[in-house]
Parts: sequence; structure tokens; C-alpha cells
Amino acid sequence: MYVGLIGLGHMGSNMAHRWRRHGHAAIGFARTAASVDKLVADGAIDVGVRSLADLVAQLDQFENKVLSAMRWRFGGHLELPMGEK
Repeated sequence: MYVGLIGLGHMGSNMAHRWRRHGHAAIGFARTAASVDKLVADGAIDVGVRSLADLVAQLDQFENKVLSAMRWRFGGHLELPMGEK
């Protein structure tokens, strides 16, 4: 599972560490860059973003990759992200 975390304070960082231990990937956003950078360095989150718009964009990219892989695996066609040919 791939999750997005908004807020990487005490509760958010604990959630990130727990999800990571159970094999889930995470994208994290916090108001301070230091919080994001610390969790990326610790390996608790895979991607740290600097804005909520970036968080949504990262999750959309992941969703598109998963859907394309599922379509291909089950006999469909590979779909490229919008704007790519």
C-alpha cells in the first residue's frame, strides 16, 4: 500500500515508522522541511514533498503506474500518463 501523510510531528512520524515496518510505502508532507528531511533520512518515508499539491501529484503518479500495471497484467493495454506518447 502507498499512503500520503500530512503532518510529520509526533503522531505522523510514528505512523510512518509503523507503516514502513509493515512493508508500506509513504509520501510525507510537513510545514517544516526539517521534519520531512529527517524522516526521509531515517527511511520512514520514501518521498518527502514541500507542498500539498506535490503530495497529490506524487500519489496521482503512483496511482497511474498501478493502474497501468494492472491493465497490462490482466490483458489490457499499457496506458501512458496524460501528455506522453
